[in-house]
Amino acid sequence: SLLDAMQTLPSFVYLVPVVMLFGIGAVPGVIATLVFAVPPLIRLTNLGIRQVSTEVVEAAIAFGSTPRQMLWEVQIPLAMPTILAGVNQAILLALSMSVVTSMIGVGGLGQMVLQGLGRVNVGLAAVGGLSIVLIAVMLDRITQVVSQGNNQIPWLERGPIGFVRLRLTSKPRTGTTVAVTVLVALLVGFISWQQIPQATTELTGSEIALPGKGVKVRSTYGYLADSQFMTHIVNTALEKLGYEIEKPKQLQPTTSHIALGNNDLDFTASHWEKLHTEFFEKNGGDKKLERVGVIVSDLLQGYQIDKKTAEKYNITNLEQLKNPKIAKLFDSDGDGKANLAGCIPGWGCELVIEHHLDAYGLRDTVEHDQGEYSVLIANSIARYKQGKPVLYYTWTPLWLATVLKPGEDVVWLEVAQTNLPEAQKGLTEKHTSIDGKNLGFAVDRVRFVANKKFIAANPAARKLFERFKMSIEDINAESLRAEKGENSPADIRRHSQEWIKKNQKLFDSWVEEARNVGETSGI
Repeated sequence: SLLDAMQTLPSFVYLVPVVMLFGIGAVPGVIATLVFAVPPLIRLTNLGIRQVSTEVVEAAIAFGSTPRQMLWEVQIPLAMPTILAGVNQAILLALSMSVVTSMIGVGGLGQMVLQGLGRVNVGLAAVGGLSIVLIAVMLDRITQVVSQGNNQIPWLERGPIGFVRLRLTSKPRTGTTVAVTVLVALLVGFISWQQIPQATTELTGSEIALPGKGVKVRSTYGYLADSQFMTHIVNTALEKLGYEIEKPKQLQPTTSHIALGNNDLDFTASHWEKLHTEFFEKNGGDKKLERVGVIVSDLLQGYQIDKKTAEKYNITNLEQLKNPKIAKLFDSDGDGKANLAGCIPGWGCELVIEHHLDAYGLRDTVEHDQGEYSVLIANSIARYKQGKPVLYYTWTPLWLATVLKPGEDVVWLEVAQTNLPEAQKGLTEKHTSIDGKNLGFAVDRVRFVANKKFIAANPAARKLFERFKMSIEDINAESLRAEKGENSPADIRRHSQEWIKKNQKLFDSWVEEARNVGETSGI
């Protein structure tokens, strides 16, 4: 039945059609949560009404009850304990969806848990998770008390009315008071975390003719600190142009491109031109989206192994892993296959790695470990320090290169020939090679991608995007600071303001050029 399907489908499955039909944000999150949580309520309501004693029903009929009176004055009151048990289950299932729906841009405690997981920040994840647990426990106890029905006591002391009267007339319980206090403290802490104001810089001169005045901007960034760092700098510049900046959405690349194509967002500063080609084309391509500017160039991706193992067994090429004896060197779970610390599901690198496993005949000897990248890499670093062989996917710029240094601790693996997914079929060896080594991934660059309607209506924003640049050294520095613990939203925002002060003349020149374009265009 329909209810069976709704209850048995994994919660993540609901996100795909919901995002495709309704975009991202709170409303799609509510729809997915409703579909996931409502079946137990429907089932238990139906069960409670059916379990009402037939003798009671016959007595009501004998006294002349109409079908409406039978339902509302006999069956539902007697079924209330079972119905409220359904309410209890629906509430708990809805709370369990809070972390899942945070993946499509829904704010709240779930977003806090997701950010903590992405940064391997135990404290941040624990605060969000414990808050959800505490809310669930309190709502569970409340619905249990309300559902306690004792037909031997007056109706004023039963059900919802009895619950309210009991709380108004009885003395407060110490345990309840403590629980409420803890809950309020956690919520206050969450609100203060959630509502960190968007940092701004003081406007110089008059505010006349600001090209972005009255225009709201909806941006998105990824889960990496450098993506958030660059987006905060761009948004600060947009504020100086008069734009009103809404809180950026934190999304995976797949979801962010869907939202941009659906006009739910205006721009992202985290688009890898070649790696994200498939996401770009699937969500409208040049008809709906536009690539603007070049933020940083010459970005590398590929596979690395520890130098010790590479030299001992003369491993230089990825396809050598087809040899079961070579692959077994990198086996970390005892199944005889090499464990490749790979890519987060939904990232562009996932498509390329999965394609490589098929194209180079590695399916039988290499296992692609997927999950939160920071967790996978932390495990690889731990294995390296224990003297064990490591195999992982990586890219530059990234803090990892300061811990496992290419050429000293690890080496890049080459591929015999370039073989990329269909969306990148036009790329050849010259596009995937650096210093004579074919790494198998396109040497890439990060660009802005904007919704075409937004960029056409805002020439000042277009000019800013065209002028905005960021050095690999600055991105590496931010990545490393985040890895060392300065990775909270407040930290990253502070870093962006420090960068602006350090590069004030350059920043001001971008803003001035963008303002002049806006004034010339009459916007």
